[in-house]
Parts: sequence; C-alpha cells; structure tokens
Amino acid sequence: MLRRLWWFGLLAGCAKGGWAEVSGTIGDVAFNEAKTVVHGGSYILIFDEKIDCLDLAWAEGSYQDGEAPSDLSFNALQFRTDDDAYTVGTFSVEGNGVVAAQGLLNTGDFYTERGRQGTVTIDEVAENDSTIVGSFSIEFSEGAVEGEFETEFCRNLH
Repeated sequence: MLRRLWWFGLLAGCAKGGWAEVSGTIGDVAFNEAKTVVHGGSYILIFDEKIDCLDLAWAEGSYQDGEAPSDLSFNALQFRTDDDAYTVGTFSVEGNGVVAAQGLLNTGDFYTERGRQGTVTIDEVAENDSTIVGSFSIEFSEGAVEGEFETEFCRNLH
C-alpha cells in the first residue's frame, strides 16, 4: 500500500507543471497566456499552448524563418544561456549577452523575433534542478513582453 502511495505522489509531483504570468506582444502577436513553462539544459521555454515535454527535442539556439522546427502550432518565448545551466542573477539579453531571448511564432509561417533589450532575472534554481523561478522584461524590434515564471524540468531540452 505504501509503495502505491509513493508512486502516486511521484506521478502527482511530475504532473504539477510550471506556470507563468505574461503580458505583451511578440511582433504583432499578443502573448498573454502561458500553458507550458519548462526548462532543461540551457533553455527556458514559455508556450501559449499545452505541449508535452516529449515533443520539445527540436529546441535550438537559432532558427531559420520559414522553416518550422515542429509541426505543432504555438507561440513561445525562449531564453537560452551560453552556460550549461542557469544560475541566480539578472542577465541582459542585449547584443552578445549571456542570455539570448527569442520569440518563436509558429501559427502559420514560422518566424522569430530576437529580444533586443531587457533582462531575465533568475531568483531561484532548485538544488535538484526541478524548477527555476524568475522574471523577465524583453523588448523586440516590434513589441515587448514581461512576466514572472516557475518552470518544470524537461529532460528533452538539451
């Protein structure tokens, strides 16, 4: 009986998921709802659609406009660090900063918007790498987004 309760607790913990409060636009696309918030390796991804971690192995540091990385329909905000993992601190996304921000728009023709100005603040990284807590304020050539997040670990992000 205890073993069954332990497995149930483990599964319930895995199903918790991340969350984010976001507001703004990426290009001319409204980005005001987060349904999937994950991290793994050097990536943090915030999606406006529910997407399973198993479907995220396509995440990369750069993308080609017009060539969708996935057949899933979504808009997303992606942060990528030059380091292997995130650490606590505030990081600029300007120029060749330690953290890069990209808007990924895949609801028709795929295209990206690069974050031009702003910061990502990491407030907490769980010891077991299960969650990252932080906030962001990013400006694109067109549009800006801001918000807070708590991620869930995704083993398919490298």
